[in-house]
Amino acid sequence: MTMKGTLRKSTCIISCAFLLFAVGCHQADYAEDEQKKAEETIEIEEGVEIPGESIEYSSILWKSWIVDETVNGSDKFGFIITKVNGNEIEGVIVIGDDAGWYWIWSERCRPFKGIITGNQAKCTFQYEDCQAETVFTFQENDRIEARVKCDQQDIDMNYLFRPYHFTDKGVPLNDDLSSASVYLETWGEVNLISATIDDNHSYPIIFIADKEGNILYEDSCINGFVYWDIFVEDLNQDGRQDMWTVVLGDVEDGLQEGSLVDVFYQTGDGRFYHPARTIGDGLPEKYFGEYMVTRFCPTKNYEDIRETVLTQEEVEEMIGKKIVIQEKLLATYDSERRQGIREDRKEAIQESMIIEVRNTFPEYHWDSVSADLENREKYSYACPNERLCEAVGEEYYAKINGAFYDIYSEWQQFYTLEGEDKLIMHSMLTGQNFILEKEQTHSDENN
Repeated sequence: MTMKGTLRKSTCIISCAFLLFAVGCHQADYAEDEQKKAEETIEIEEGVEIPGESIEYSSILWKSWIVDETVNGSDKFGFIITKVNGNEIEGVIVIGDDAGWYWIWSERCRPFKGIITGNQAKCTFQYEDCQAETVFTFQENDRIEARVKCDQQDIDMNYLFRPYHFTDKGVPLNDDLSSASVYLETWGEVNLISATIDDNHSYPIIFIADKEGNILYEDSCINGFVYWDIFVEDLNQDGRQDMWTVVLGDVEDGLQEGSLVDVFYQTGDGRFYHPARTIGDGLPEKYFGEYMVTRFCPTKNYEDIRETVLTQEEVEEMIGKKIVIQEKLLATYDSERRQGIREDRKEAIQESMIIEVRNTFPEYHWDSVSADLENREKYSYACPNERLCEAVGEEYYAKINGAFYDIYSEWQQFYTLEGEDKLIMHSMLTGQNFILEKEQTHSDENN
């Protein structure tokens, strides 16, 4: 099956993907969990109210809690505690679904709130069309008992919970498992683990885990591909680190069928969200043509990072390159010097890492946008922002009237300019920008 036949999300298989480390967990090199957030440890003891504004990261907050033993009843039940402030507690709860589905299927989550007294928390939440309640009893850091009641639904069950761990379920995995220690504002210092499921189709998946191997978050990339690399950076300038992945397309007749970008924006409550992937308008014909790279527009921190993203020699090599943007051909250039967190990427050791990217069947996504766009989320990372303005200058930035990219080489975005036969080319790999000038043809001159 080709990339175009497999461009869809694979979240439907993630509930069976949680045993990432059944075959490799103990080989992962977990970093020491040195908390970067000043958090106050709260011990939960019977008869003692819980003080403070937060819980130590490694105790109960943000973990996915799953049933360890069903005392009575058989329905599945899981929860995540997202906040403790004094004696107030908040979180999300699911009855009838696996714990790992929380973050993906947020519409199935039911928020709960409650009050902590001693070693118990009495909480209420909305279940179906009625109000339900649960009483959490904190026995120890890795065990929580819960009684769930809903008279209208005839529910009265007791459960014992433990944190969800990699060793709970198993799936076939490729040998591309990779683990790296990263800092994410909501989670703190964690391990970002990536692997590919080898089950009929390959499905790249991501796990965020603590040092004990407890799953804090999981999500999937685009269906049908394998990892090229994963990058962690603040894409939308909201002060939180985001993730974006590059996954390779299917191999057909010995040729790689392009690559796709998937973006995971970190939110304030610990989740990540994907910008909606929609097939927009095709690129207007007036933007087809051959363009010359004429000017480099570096970011203000370029001098500090250039040896790891785009060297001065590579900049000089880019100037004068011809970029071809046609209905049935996209020929462009970029540097693959930047390394992400994947361990299996070969280290950039060549003097020049500039490569040609050619796609004879580009699938362009184009939207009309403006530099003062209010609904920036709609255009995700292909949206004008302050960093772009600083790099290209106000004169160019104010003329932006559109953005487009080829979904099979999506790490490059192009911005169209009102009244100009020029484009701004932005690279997510390097974080840098170039000005392209359209070369005149006889048909252009006649027009």
